[in-house]
Amino acid sequence: VQFKHVVTCEDVLQLQEDEKEVTLFRVHIDLGARWVVLPESKVEGGSEEKEEENIKAVIEATFLAEYLIEGEPGQKALDAFALKNASIHVWPYWREFLMSQSMRMNLPKVALPAVQFASNNRESAGDQD
Repeated sequence: VQFKHVVTCEDVLQLQEDEKEVTLFRVHIDLGARWVVLPESKVEGGSEEKEEENIKAVIEATFLAEYLIEGEPGQKALDAFALKNASIHVWPYWREFLMSQSMRMNLPKVALPAVQFASNNRESAGDQD
């Protein structure tokens, strides 16, 4: 089983609600799992050839997490929040969705960890404060 977990984009929206301005922060998270039969290496004429992956099933979802913002936290803080916190908030829903869909499709059971961070959540030592 191969997994996908990427924070794809984030938006800040300003809405007017009953003469009051509301600011929303939206984070889009792509999640997925696919069941594949890995290729076997073949040696023909001294060179190594690989067969293509044989994909048996794919389950994917895009989650949208919305947050109310008070004040102006700044773009750097919003970026950090999107990468480090939004995934934690949607993860239980993804786990349940993946397990229920895989059972309905009669696929092997997949036990996901209690929490996982997005694969694009990479920080270098210079980025840390």
